[in-house]
Amino acid sequence: MLILQLFAKTYLIQVFSKEEKPNLTDSEKNTVKKAIGVLKTEAARNWRKEHE
Repeated sequence: MLILQLFAKTYLIQVFSKEEKPNLTDSEKNTVKKAIGVLKTEAARNWRKEHE
């Protein structure tokens, strides 16, 4: 489980438990990184809107 805090919001991301799959493939890691990038962009955009 990955806990990501951005702009006073907390996101919990669970991809696989270790019992289901011991490691992510490079492709899966890239997908998770892209999803985190989207969350960061949206969180920053929403924060700016709230604090204008």
